[in-house]
Amino acid sequence: MQFDPESPPGAAVKHALLLLFDTMRSNEHAVRSGIDPDGLHDFRVASRRSRVVLSRAKNILSDEGFKRCRKDLRWLAKTTNPSRDLDVGLSALVAYRSTLPPQDADELLPFERDLLERQREAYDRIRAALDSGRYRWFTTDYRALLTTSATKRAEHVGSDRITDVASDWIWAAYQRVVRRGRASGSTPSIRELHKLRLACKRLRYLMEVYESLFPEQKIVGLIDTLQEFQTLLGDLHDSDLQRHDIEEFIGKTTASDAVSADATAVMNQFAEELASRVITIRAEFGQRFDAFARPSNEWRFRELFQPSR
Repeated sequence: MQFDPESPPGAAVKHALLLLFDTMRSNEHAVRSGIDPDGLHDFRVASRRSRVVLSRAKNILSDEGFKRCRKDLRWLAKTTNPSRDLDVGLSALVAYRSTLPPQDADELLPFERDLLERQREAYDRIRAALDSGRYRWFTTDYRALLTTSATKRAEHVGSDRITDVASDWIWAAYQRVVRRGRASGSTPSIRELHKLRLACKRLRYLMEVYESLFPEQKIVGLIDTLQEFQTLLGDLHDSDLQRHDIEEFIGKTTASDAVSADATAVMNQFAEELASRVITIRAEFGQRFDAFARPSNEWRFRELFQPSR
């Protein structure tokens, strides 16, 4: 996205949201297909970025309808979450199967079929959502809101330029990440790390949306630094979710004698691999977070987003 650094915040925010909305609409066909994880990813990222921008811009966008649109975007996120998680889980399972001897790999086929069936059902729910009256009303109302001119002046210093407003938003999001990370301690719970991961996503989305307002080399370097730390948290989230899925499947099939003892043994081995991955990532967290939150990195964020504060 390209912005005029001197443009009014209201117009710039609506410009960003309209581009993100167009990205969502352009990926609807791919999402409906149920066979294009990249299309689903692009749809979800655009909707999540929109939610973050709307949340930060609530003192600029004056129409009350934006509150309803934020709820609709949250509804779309919840609707698409299972499909995303199952896409990632299937990819991880296929990768793990490729490391096993053929006989052992085949023992994981019942679990793979279970994931595929759940994936099909999850995409059916997405298609139903996209065909619903709620989604039609959202798309119609949201575009109308984005193409009208009603906005408010931002209620803080530097509100005449989108650059100043975006800087304040990004700096505040960075501080939230650092505070949450420090408050979690050296051995944070999975839940705490999940919340930190979401805070990192919000920061990254703001930086990516308003990237063109800042010197390219500097902001790209900071995004890369954040993404490296965020990837660690994402790997932990996915590994823990996949471990839960396979352990639940093992419990269900063992109780009903639906799979062989050999299959259960191979599935338990996969669950142990995932559990080990979670333990390793949690052990790495302290060092990785300290590297992200180190004073020199804070100085880089402050220099770029709070140069005169």
